Amino acid sequence: MMTFPLYYGLSKTGLPLIVVNIFGNEVCLMLDTGSNRNIIDQRIYDQFRDRLTTSETSSEVLTLNGATKGIIIDVPFTFENDDYHEPFLCVEMTDTFDKIHDESGIQIYGSLGNHFFLKNGWIIDFERIEVYKQKPEET
Repeated sequence: MMTFPLYYGLSKTGLPLIVVNIFGNEVCLMLDTGSNRNIIDQRIYDQFRDRLTTSETSSEVLTLNGATKGIIIDVPFTFENDDYHEPFLCVEMTDTFDKIHDESGIQIYGSLGNHFFLKNGWIIDFERIEVYKQKPEET
């Protein structure tokens, strides 16, 4: 069973954070139990535009800055030697994520929502301050 400690991100930002690898680059994502979708900042799309698959579908999400519309993109990433291909809503999140960076020194570029946790068997254990992945037969 994969387990990953969340103490560092929680102590620095108050948020459960993980670092994933996107096309050889380390990218910090927040684990967002209050969202049903994955969100990625427009800066990731701008940096890897030629390597990402976009959908014609657009969607809207409520952020700290109000309702924001974006496109759906497929983002491949690796976390703890597991590969994932997930749909993310790509929106401009610079202001929100930069506020966290200014306060903590940690730059966040997106978030993983509940759909990802359910699909992949991830559980956030706030008592043990870790995230773990259930074995397939446990889900």
